[in-house]
Amino acid sequence: MTVQISNKRLSEFIQKYSTKFARYVNKVYNRKGHVFQGRHKSKLISGDRHLLTSIAYIYNNPVVAGIVSVPEEYKWSNLQEIIHKNENHSYDLIYKMFSDDRDIGRKLFVKWLKEQKCDDISKNFLKLNKGQFLMDELEREKVLMVINRRKEKKNVKLEQRKEKIKDKKMTIEEIKESLKNYLPKKKVWVGVWRTREKFLLHLKWYLLRYYGKLTLEKIRVIEKKSRHTTISDALSTIEKSKKKKQIIDKEIEGNTYIKGEKS
Repeated sequence: MTVQISNKRLSEFIQKYSTKFARYVNKVYNRKGHVFQGRHKSKLISGDRHLLTSIAYIYNNPVVAGIVSVPEEYKWSNLQEIIHKNENHSYDLIYKMFSDDRDIGRKLFVKWLKEQKCDDISKNFLKLNKGQFLMDELEREKVLMVINRRKEKKNVKLEQRKEKIKDKKMTIEEIKESLKNYLPKKKVWVGVWRTREKFLLHLKWYLLRYYGKLTLEKIRVIEKKSRHTTISDALSTIEKSKKKKQIIDKEIEGNTYIKGEKS
């Protein structure tokens, strides 16, 4: 949303606007509670080019999202009103950028807007806003700190995992052969996995990933799954659950079939 304010109290305007809109939505849809989540972000328009780029970006958002094919088709936009006959004088500032005659300026503005390409608009908009979301410098630094911290943590875990399994290597054939002859001596899956079949399936994925050193995509192909998220979620759960991890490790270390030492 692009808004021109004269009293320089944007927060007060946003509060009144969002409150009224929330009341309207709650009344129409017979609901209660907040409609908007979190505090608003704002950016000061720094010139004519910035203003036009921001407006073009807003009007073309429904096109980028795939909701409509052209901006004027979006039913929640006031662009249809502007195209046909706009009696609202809040856009006069923009029309004057194209012509001193209001009606000619309006038509030229609409023509210019339709000629804009979504990709170019997005690139220009991000460039004008330093390639980031509309947030102040302090907030941007906090977000980047969290992102970097997560990356470092992930890299450390990855290195630890690589170090742990670097000497444990089995071929796919060895893994499949070992699981054919494998039967747990006790019902180790009870209370942890729902069924014995689920336990054996997760054990196979674990072996293929960390002993066979296969990628999730290769395991997906072997298992004939439509996507690898099921496998990824199962392995992630094993890594996070101490009980599951202990059971899996104990079965692998204590069973000669799984270790590829079948006699």
